[in-house]
Amino acid sequence: MPLWSDIDLSLVEVSESASNRTKVVYQGGPLRFQLPRGYTKFGLSKYKSLTISNLNSKFIEWMGTLEKMVSQNGQPLKSNITEYGLRIKLDESSLIFNANSEFVQEPSVEGFLRDYDINCIVDVEGAYLWKGEWGINCKVYQLKFYPPVARIPQFEDGEDTLSQCARSEEHTSELQSQFRISYAVFCLKKK
Repeated sequence: MPLWSDIDLSLVEVSESASNRTKVVYQGGPLRFQLPRGYTKFGLSKYKSLTISNLNSKFIEWMGTLEKMVSQNGQPLKSNITEYGLRIKLDESSLIFNANSEFVQEPSVEGFLRDYDINCIVDVEGAYLWKGEWGINCKVYQLKFYPPVARIPQFEDGEDTLSQCARSEEHTSELQSQFRISYAVFCLKKK
């Protein structure tokens, strides 16, 4: 599965589909790619969407470019990128696996996956026009989640600042894991 950074945006084809919709094709098939590993602070919403935080600035810029292409450049756009991260949708065709790679029947319980780290493959199917703004269909194809980990309170508010650093995704993830483990050990010793 290609990483987001392996997708050549010049090969993305956007065509009008039904009324007020676009369809996206990449090299003859769906536009499917792996996102950087992220964190779901709030979990599943009542509208069956997740917001993935801790995404690096290069990905955010790339995704913004893709959204503009898919939504008919120049038209008003309601971005899937919010102040909290990237919003993606789950549906009945989304495949969800736990850290042991076991299939999990996706419960439609609000808050499912709260505080989990996830790896995710998404499909960008196209865009739709609703109430004068374009929105992107960015849906989970496959998701793997990892157990909740201790968060470092003093860094919670600064996550966006940390993600802006010019580190590789792997380095950032490794540092975050080390911080979480250190903080958990600290808390245990304090008791």
